[in-house]
Amino acid sequence: MMRAVLAATLSPLWGGIYSGFELCENRARPNSEEYLDSEKYEVKARDFGAPPGNINAFIARLNQIRRECRPPLQFFRNVEFYRSDNPNIVCYSRWHGDEWVYVVVNVNPFEEHSATVQVPVWKFGIGFNEPYRMEDLLSGEVYNWVGGEYNYVKLTPGERCAHVLRRRA
Repeated sequence: MMRAVLAATLSPLWGGIYSGFELCENRARPNSEEYLDSEKYEVKARDFGAPPGNINAFIARLNQIRRECRPPLQFFRNVEFYRSDNPNIVCYSRWHGDEWVYVVVNVNPFEEHSATVQVPVWKFGIGFNEPYRMEDLLSGEVYNWVGGEYNYVKLTPGERCAHVLRRRA
């Protein structure tokens, strides 16, 4: 899920994932950087509705977010990274004109992490002492953040590994 969020929000070229990714197949081919079941050398029948490890709904939601958040997620030169007080939490924004998306990802797939992250309120037209609402496009939750350029996040692999946020009026 973490890799999918990074791929879908950092590059406009998201679209091609290998068959089996949505089933979390990830066994490595010995002495290689390739996956064992990547279908490079075979065609394999899969049950894409089979649990556990099925992230079909998550992939579908990421694709829907990419459609809804055009054009910020469709251009190359519009990524800016911001401060996080935890090296396991990465935060960045993508923008185009006055449309933007703010993404926070836990890049450690094994442990829950929290951080105080920098939010570029100056860029998004939010006053430094102005409270604002952020909608998590992945979960639909809305957060009321108090003014200032730093806010707290907590991300847990397998549950909530990332926030894809947009300011909500």
